[in-house]
Amino acid sequence: MPTLVSEYRKDKRKLVTLSSGFVFEIRKMTVPVMMEMTKLLQLEIPEGTPVDRVREVMEAKTNDPAFKENVIKAVDYVIPRCVTSPQIVNASTPSENALSLDEIAPGDLFELFAEITDFSGVGEMAQSLREKFRIKSTG
Repeated sequence: MPTLVSEYRKDKRKLVTLSSGFVFEIRKMTVPVMMEMTKLLQLEIPEGTPVDRVREVMEAKTNDPAFKENVIKAVDYVIPRCVTSPQIVNASTPSENALSLDEIAPGDLFELFAEITDFSGVGEMAQSLREKFRIKSTG
């Protein structure tokens, strides 16, 4: 018997409770969302790059000063497409039925992004991105 649509979707979604206490339902990234995220992050590996140099090339790209701005663009792109409940929209003005990205605390946005990327199977990359945003302790 073929898989039921509801069974298939069930494995592609999950509830996450953020450290802030808020609960969201997320879904795995689709291939188009993952490809667009890669473009926004400008993480394409140049054709012909030897396999043993891929990590070095990625590290150089993530150390670029413009990279943080690219991460913010990727977060703003991925979150509305992969959070199924409550609905999140890019609009700066919230509605009665949807949160806007501007309403969500930065910590919650990055935690949601990490949950989505982990759930979608690209958690190692997300961990690297989170490390780029860590604030170093001064004391």
